[in-house]
Amino acid sequence: MKPFIKMFLLLFMFIVVSIEADYCIQVQSSPLSTKDRMIKEAKSQKYDSFNDVRVESREPYAVFRIGDYEDYKDARRIFSKIRHIESDAFIRKCDLDKDKIFYIRNETQTLEESFLDTQNINYQEEKPQEKPQEKIEEEPEEEITLGFDEKTITDNNNSNQTLYEESQVEDNNVTVQDDKTATSSDEETEDYTAFEALTHAYGANSEGNQTKAYHLFNESIDKCSEASIYNKACVGSILNAPLRRKNIDDPYYVTFYGSTIWYKRAYKPESTLQTNFDDTVYQFKVQAGRYMDKKKKFSVYLFAHLDGDVNSKAGAVPVIYSDNYAGIGIGADYRLSPHSRVFVEASYENNLIHDAGVTTTQFDYKGGIDYYNRWGPASHISCSYDPLVPLKWFSDLYAAAIFYSRYDNNIIMQSSARLGVELFTYKMSTVSIYMQAGITADSEGVYYNNIIETGPGIELQPYQLIPFSIRGEYRFAKFFKNVPDGETDRFNTFLIYGIFYFEQ
Repeated sequence: MKPFIKMFLLLFMFIVVSIEADYCIQVQSSPLSTKDRMIKEAKSQKYDSFNDVRVESREPYAVFRIGDYEDYKDARRIFSKIRHIESDAFIRKCDLDKDKIFYIRNETQTLEESFLDTQNINYQEEKPQEKPQEKIEEEPEEEITLGFDEKTITDNNNSNQTLYEESQVEDNNVTVQDDKTATSSDEETEDYTAFEALTHAYGANSEGNQTKAYHLFNESIDKCSEASIYNKACVGSILNAPLRRKNIDDPYYVTFYGSTIWYKRAYKPESTLQTNFDDTVYQFKVQAGRYMDKKKKFSVYLFAHLDGDVNSKAGAVPVIYSDNYAGIGIGADYRLSPHSRVFVEASYENNLIHDAGVTTTQFDYKGGIDYYNRWGPASHISCSYDPLVPLKWFSDLYAAAIFYSRYDNNIIMQSSARLGVELFTYKMSTVSIYMQAGITADSEGVYYNNIIETGPGIELQPYQLIPFSIRGEYRFAKFFKNVPDGETDRFNTFLIYGIFYFEQ
């Protein structure tokens, strides 16, 4: 073979190898606006001993990555050290694209540079049987290692394989001379497989493939017998669960809210009015909208709702305990902050309590401002492989001021707060206890819209893959304005309610 042909083939083989994605360790990922903070972290002394420490642009994120390894084993060896520095780091397929790098240090040579430096070939004097010719024969074997990715392997009609499956097969085929190390327990094998699944679940999640990440996190859970791996895989599974993640592409979205509340008056003082009642109240609302700007602050939406209760009824003397309306409408909202918004809605309402002389349908116009925020653990999601009493404190606050044309142009203001502790966690279930306090007031002085309530409560999240919780509360209540004659201003209530909410 002529020297220039052989050289061409060698270069071609290196180009083929180079276009295959290599392995790296991803340390962090966050919005591009945080790249300066990420660069400062990359310059930290704790990463001095690693090669290709860099911060890249992967819009809309900035990513902090380390290394550029052809062989997965090399990446895993370095990963074992980085994991002690950053527990959330993971191995993934990636390309080192210099055009996208904001910052890099300890940079290694590229494949082409390394090849040219090490070959030192004289084009005029090279012989057909020299070293480069041997490399042509060995090169296809390298594809076995480089082919372990999450894409379809098309050569020879091979089936799809994932990286963690391939690395498990690879480990199982290793011949170990030391009898002690060769006789590993089943539990250790399961942990290794679970760890590989967890690593690639993080990779799939960082690439935006939440469906694949969800299945890989569950794979890790199913094969896991180590608490640290299970807890991470469990949180990942919940965050990527079908009812937790957004399945509809921006700028569109759909939300659903549903709640059912069962009231039982624990203390019923003498009263000539019918405000002391035992009842079940329900509320459901579905909303489909479109964000009108890239920052997702302003949106317009259509909605339908159903509000009612069990005991209200029509008749010569109507008994109305709660709002009983179903309606459809259109609305718009603008987010003032991640926790607050202003909104307006117009709807066509149907009165579900059909009384003689009472209008059954009408238009309703509503608008106002609301706010919700939670403090404490970064997420309302927690898992534990073993029964755990975490004693994590949390608090939340809801506040709103809303105008209703249907209520004689009344403005109803409401605020409620909770202070509690996460008391018990096991697998995907949590139990919390808390103290609750709330106040409601209105502009028209309707006495039952002017009330103070407080008392203890308990909350159960039975299965966090589904965004549903059950609460039980005992409330001490007092009307504080325009209480009519014959009505008591104090009462105690025991209530149980379920809340279900998701956004797509």
